[in-house]
Amino acid sequence: MTRAKQRNSIKPIELFAVIVVVVILIAILVPVLGPINSHRPDDFQIMKVEITHLDYVIENFKTEFGFYPPDFSTINSADEFNVYLLKIAPNHREDVANWWGEVGCKLDPSNALVFWLSSLRDDPVYPLSYDHDNNPATARLFAPIYSHSEAVQDAVGDRKVFFEFKPERIHVTGNVASYGQANGNTELPYIYFNSDYIDRSGNEKTYTEPVTGDVVRPYLKIAGVVGEYQNQHKFQIIAPGNDNRYGTYGATGTPNWKINPHVQTHRDNLTNFSNGYRLDSE
Repeated sequence: MTRAKQRNSIKPIELFAVIVVVVILIAILVPVLGPINSHRPDDFQIMKVEITHLDYVIENFKTEFGFYPPDFSTINSADEFNVYLLKIAPNHREDVANWWGEVGCKLDPSNALVFWLSSLRDDPVYPLSYDHDNNPATARLFAPIYSHSEAVQDAVGDRKVFFEFKPERIHVTGNVASYGQANGNTELPYIYFNSDYIDRSGNEKTYTEPVTGDVVRPYLKIAGVVGEYQNQHKFQIIAPGNDNRYGTYGATGTPNWKINPHVQTHRDNLTNFSNGYRLDSE
């Protein structure tokens, strides 16, 4: 009987020792395993705040100029672009044809936000270009204001800034710039579709992301039913989320924004119409 009591009295001590060992192992493994995910929780909070703020400033853009920023899916010439520029600067004297050949033709849903929200100059005559040496004959066709160097900013002058994009997350390709998500692949930008979700040929808008090959489309309200879109009369901002993939599509076609379970690559995407949260946050 005495020996049995002694054995029973040892068990709590042994249990305590096991707990201590487990706690020590957890303390060692958590810092090691933590970086496996490409985003920390605060990264998603940064993107949530940014996307929500972008939603707000795009509405401000529309309030000031009377239209949502085009995503360049349906602008195919200098003349078509000039229709919008005249709404911003009715008396401008820009050489839009030359600017279009250098810059405008390269704009698309991946870089439209950077252009409209931070790349225009606050100049009613020359909102696109600037005279860098007081010689109109050599005036620049575009203002590289995505460069935050002091020299460039002094030359460009005042910008019409709706959103101050963080320079370390701006990815420049040629004369245009896109904006990558926080601590992710900076070549995978926020994709922007404005409220005209169908192009002039009657086709649904798409953007093929060159790094992943994902074909990004605006999200529908009901999967597979083209014509009814989330944020129908406004715009969509789409970020690829933790997996750095915008998503692929199953047999049902374009997924709705609440995401069917079989479409895994969409589930961690963040959008403005989900208030900056992941699409699977519900």
